[in-house]
Amino acid sequence: MASGDEVYRAISRTLHDYCRFVDEGRADEFAALYTHDGVHDDGRSQRAGRDQIKKLVEGVIARYHSTSHHASNIDIELIDDTRATAWSYIYAWHRAENAPDLEVWGRYADQLRLEGGRWRIARRELHVAGIRGLDVDPGFRRLKRASP
Repeated sequence: MASGDEVYRAISRTLHDYCRFVDEGRADEFAALYTHDGVHDDGRSQRAGRDQIKKLVEGVIARYHSTSHHASNIDIELIDDTRATAWSYIYAWHRAENAPDLEVWGRYADQLRLEGGRWRIARRELHVAGIRGLDVDPGFRRLKRASP
């Protein structure tokens, strides 16, 4: 059994690879970060399974000629030897031809599973705190604050 530090590093690696693979246009490797039945849910749509998740990232790669994703403030709770929950804050910058830059700030809430010797995302939810560069609200799930 891996130590807590080893598990934290392995899960953090998955979360950082998510950013790196989308920024480098590595759609196959990006999709492989998810479990075979993984779900990506941004609040307006859900993509289930690696094929749909690969199509999602291929759309981002096709639309934006440059992106820069940053994950920080990673918090991980181990459920058991093969399951964990993680939260991470995200900043994502996107550049397209003839359009304003798109910036997104928010948080990912992840369920992860150890599958095939690697920690993979079983479910990822995006919670958006703010967006700059769009004239219309795209309908993403909003990051909620506790009520006073």
